[in-house]
Parts: sequence; C-alpha cells; structure tokens
Amino acid sequence: MKYKITIYVLVVISLISLLSHYLIYEKFTKYLLHDAGDLSRINYDLSYRSQIRNKIIDKNKYFFFKEGEKNNSFVTTMGDSFLNCKNEKTCIQNYFSIEHYPVTHFSLRPDKYSFPQVLDSTLDYLNSEYFILESVERGLVPTYGSRLFSLNDIQSESIQQDNNRGEKTKIEFFKFLNTANFKFIFRKLLDLSSFRSDNFFVNQVQSMFFGKAVKKKLNRDFFSVNPNQLYFSNDDYKSKFVSDSQMSTIVQNFVYLNKKLERAGQVLILVIVPNKLTVYGPSLKEPIYIDFYNKLITELEKNKIHFVNLKDKYSKLIYRENDLYQSDDTHLSRKGSIITGRLISDYISSLTDQAP
Repeated sequence: MKYKITIYVLVVISLISLLSHYLIYEKFTKYLLHDAGDLSRINYDLSYRSQIRNKIIDKNKYFFFKEGEKNNSFVTTMGDSFLNCKNEKTCIQNYFSIEHYPVTHFSLRPDKYSFPQVLDSTLDYLNSEYFILESVERGLVPTYGSRLFSLNDIQSESIQQDNNRGEKTKIEFFKFLNTANFKFIFRKLLDLSSFRSDNFFVNQVQSMFFGKAVKKKLNRDFFSVNPNQLYFSNDDYKSKFVSDSQMSTIVQNFVYLNKKLERAGQVLILVIVPNKLTVYGPSLKEPIYIDFYNKLITELEKNKIHFVNLKDKYSKLIYRENDLYQSDDTHLSRKGSIITGRLISDYISSLTDQAP
C-alpha cells in the first residue's frame, strides 16, 4: 500500500510539473523565442517586448534570382540576414529598389556556400550593371578572412535558393521539453535581483547560461525602448582583435571578386553593415572604440574597390535619429533599413553620373 501511495504521489507531481512546463512554454517562452529580437531570444529577456515592428511596404519591390534563366536587372544583391531577412518587405534592398533601380536578389548567404562557386555558376545568367555584396562587420572574418578564394573553387553543386526562409517551423507537441523554460525562469530571477545588468560578473554569468548578448549603459538616449542601454552581441568585440593576416585575406578576396565581376562587365559595390558596438561604442558611459572598419575602408580605397561607408554615416545619424538599429536585435530597424537603402541608392546614382 505504501508503495502505491508513493507511486501515485510521484505520478501526480510529474503530471503537475509537465503541465507547468507546458504552460510556461506556451504563455511565455514560445512567444519570446518566436517574436522577440535576436538578442532578446538569446538572452531570454522580455523587457523589450514593447518594441513595435510594423510593416510599411505592402509587397516586395525586388525580384528573386531564378536559376537557369537570364535575370535582367540594373542591380544584383547578395548578403547575409540584413538582405535575407525574415520579413522580406523590410529588407534593405526593398528600399533602394524603390528608388527606381530594378533589383534581382540572391537568397543565398555567402557564409553558407562557397561564394566563388555560386558566382561562377551564375554569372552567365546575370545581366546587371552593379553587384552589391553585403556583409555585417562581424561576419567578415569567418566568411572572407578564413581562407583565400581561388580559381579552383568551382564545383558543380546546385545553387538552388533556399525557398524556406521565413516559414515558421511546426512546434511538435513535446517541443516544450527543453532547457528554454529554465533559462527563462533564471532570467526572471536575475531581473528581479538587485544586480545591475551591465555588471561584469552578471554579464559573465549570463553569457554562460544564455549566450552572446551584452548590455551596457549609454551616455544619452538612442532608443525608444530602454533608451540609454546598448544591447549588442558579444561577437561585436571580435572586431578589436582582427589580425593583419585576416585583414589581408579579406582584402585579397574582395580584390579577387572585384576582378571576376569586372571581367563579366559588372561593378562590385561592397556594403559592410557596422556592428552595433562599432557605431554606439564611443557613446557608452565607458567608451569603446573599434578601428577595424576604418582600417578596412582604407584598404578598399587603396585597391579601388567601391564601397558604401555606412559607419561614418551611422556615427553621425544616431545623434539625429533614434532607433537606427532595433534595440533588442543586432539588425537595423525599419528606419535604419530605409536610410541605408537611400544611401546605397545615392551611391549607385553617383557612380552612374560618373560613367562615360
């Protein structure tokens, strides 16, 4: 009889735990994981949930590359999540395509494929004047600084685009049985404690449990939500430690790609989106200065490679425009994407005006 009672109690406790786990996931954690900015998701942080992300364009203004067909457009674009964003209507290229430039976009990421392979496989199908290659600053070393591209990189693999972007994965019935709930609860305990979010020790504990999201105090308000707090990826620090060898590899690869596109009659334009820390670091209460972006621009100028210097523009704009980046995300806000689209459009216009 004693054993039956024990088993009964254990079963009841297990069912209550399972139900609680499920309810926490359904009511809080799932919402956080799907709808919050990437930094909030990494950090299991709901303090930014008031951030508003409305759509402002009804439909895409650009076209997707079609394999095996001639793609006629004035501009071709390729890049990372700033171009391959979940909401295609708010991608950067949607805003400069509005400026009367027909745009064909590759929904392939250079960091997931060997870029020379993709380029060699598709140049015959591209009929554009400008090829815009975009990368976020922190993505340059892993994508372009780890090895030298060469003419022997060509493979016969298909470059079929990833058409599943933006689709929500189905949540299986037992998906709530993971560590997310525990991290969410631990995050709430930290938030309720007296620890400062920008405390070094707290940040180290957070990085152990949650990931790569860091918070630091700014010397003025730059955002609508948590206005004087900079929320950024710990990977942004890595730009401080780029070696001369990595810098040389990045530049040589861009020179290689530039020549390859020149031979195909296209002009390469680099769009390097600066890290959040690079832009706002000098405005922290304890300023952080990162010179990698400026050094890269100097090297690109030496090698006569076209680029849009977003860092200089952003560093001035943040004092006139709040929310250039999303406060709880590593990506640009709608406002930031619109401004960036116009800056790219203006740069293309300047090159077009200079053309003989």
